[in-house]
Amino acid sequence: MKVNQTTFLNLPSGIWLGVFFVIPLVIILAYSFMQRGVYGELIYSFSTDNYIKLSDPLYAQTLWRSAWIAALTTFFALILGYPVAWFIAQKSERTKKILLALLILPFWTNFLVRTYSWIFILRTEGLLNNTLLSLGLIHQPIELLFTQTAVLIGLVYT
Repeated sequence: MKVNQTTFLNLPSGIWLGVFFVIPLVIILAYSFMQRGVYGELIYSFSTDNYIKLSDPLYAQTLWRSAWIAALTTFFALILGYPVAWFIAQKSERTKKILLALLILPFWTNFLVRTYSWIFILRTEGLLNNTLLSLGLIHQPIELLFTQTAVLIGLVYT
């Protein structure tokens, strides 16, 4: 049997995706049909109760809100990402390297530190509210922290 060169070259990435993407998803799918015990342990018996619970307004609302925030995050990431990528692509090779380095530089900082910096920026006495107040654009601080807007900003930034 003759092995196609493309198949051979795709084999490592296919194995990687299978081990770290497909298999975990199959495990999660299998767990979704099992029950939870009194103390949180997994009971290995087939049940569709978890999917029936999706019709409960509490779970349905949470699922809808999560999907909505995910869609908005994707939208804003595309709206911000494509113009930045296009802008960088139009520059000379030397400028491209500098701009990419400046774009990547914040990600060298620990994720936790970056998260706390957003708390500093978005809190009621934070950088954003103080700047808007000093410019006279608002008359009282805006409550941003611990809102869906703050979650959206954090997700788009991430």
